Amino acid sequence: QAIAAFIQSATEVKPGQRTAKKGWNTTSSAGERKANLEEWAYHIGEMDVAHVTHNMIIEARTNIALTPPNFKKRLTTAFKGQTLETVLAKQRTKWQAYITDLEKARKNDMQVINVAIEDYLETRSNKTVNNYLWVLRQFYEYAIQQKWVAANEATGLDLPEDDSTGRDPFSAEELKAIFESRYYKFEDYNRPEQYFVPHIQLFTGARLNEVCQLQTADIVFPENIPGSEHIPCF
Repeated sequence: QAIAAFIQSATEVKPGQRTAKKGWNTTSSAGERKANLEEWAYHIGEMDVAHVTHNMIIEARTNIALTPPNFKKRLTTAFKGQTLETVLAKQRTKWQAYITDLEKARKNDMQVINVAIEDYLETRSNKTVNNYLWVLRQFYEYAIQQKWVAANEATGLDLPEDDSTGRDPFSAEELKAIFESRYYKFEDYNRPEQYFVPHIQLFTGARLNEVCQLQTADIVFPENIPGSEHIPCF
């Protein structure tokens, strides 16, 4: 049978059949997982599932990873008038630019921390992609039970869920070069936040969005702690 037929057969609750309380085809999760499977079918293509190979799934996994988060919800805003194929073509171009610059940095012994994927394109997280793979593996297990396929082609394809780019912390010398630079020493910045936001990050380790959301009411000076009268806390 074709993939589309498998999806309908596997997710459909037959007349008189009790809905499972656990598993991938429960009432609460069937809709979302059916949508995930349909996305796999879209990228792999309409064909007999027995003919789907490991490499086809890897290629489809790439497309799923490169699909911007919440793509369908953003079809009326950021991606208005664009098809998924058009968006993926642009995403692949940006991805290739990222890979090219990353390889150049490594070849020239430059710091890889200066080449961040988020500066090139917006992708789904590895965790989200792995959730898609989990659904596909569960589907294959169902298909094996039905003797539709002999093996689970979706195994061994999970991505590492640590999506960090391997950025090392700044050294003391690097921090000194930044915060003792002309930019700060001679007040070359244009707005107060250009000075205070990075300095708050320096001394607190807070994330950029956390610092930018701070209100004056969030900043307090602790009492009853000797020597802390001039140390702000958040």
